[in-house]
This record gives sequence, structure tokens and C-alpha cells, in this order.
Amino acid sequence: LTGESTYSGLTKLVGGVLEAGGMNVFSKNSDYTVFEGGALSLNGYGQTLGGLTCSGQLIPDTELSFSSATAGASPSLN
Repeated sequence: LTGESTYSGLTKLVGGVLEAGGMNVFSKNSDYTVFEGGALSLNGYGQTLGGLTCSGQLIPDTELSFSSATAGASPSLN
């Protein structure tokens, strides 16, 4: 994935790999859910996500941050 994204819906990864092709190409306005069988790869590029729930694979080989943290809505890694 390359280019800035302003998408604000939920992003669900059920299978395969979503891989960053540049800095902050994943939308900071979107919450990401990575299911078993799916993978989110930062590919060495720093990203800011709206939120993250992960029961699949996360490949965080660089900085990962979140655009906002509110009570009861913090990112979770399972």
C-alpha cells in the first residue's frame, strides 16, 4: 500500500498480508482488525493507526503509534 489514506472505516484483514509501502500510508482515521490468517506488515515504515485488534500476525519492525487513546478503546494484541 502506498500513498496517504484518509479512509475512516473499519479495516478487516482476514487473510493475506497488508504491507506498508511508505511512511504513514495506513489511515490514522481507521481502526484495524487483523484476524487469524491475516498479517499487517509495517515493512520498516512508521505508521499511525486509529486502533488495532490483532489475533493474526503483526510485523512491527519499526515505530507503531495510535492517533488517539480513549478510555476503554485502547489497542489490544491477542
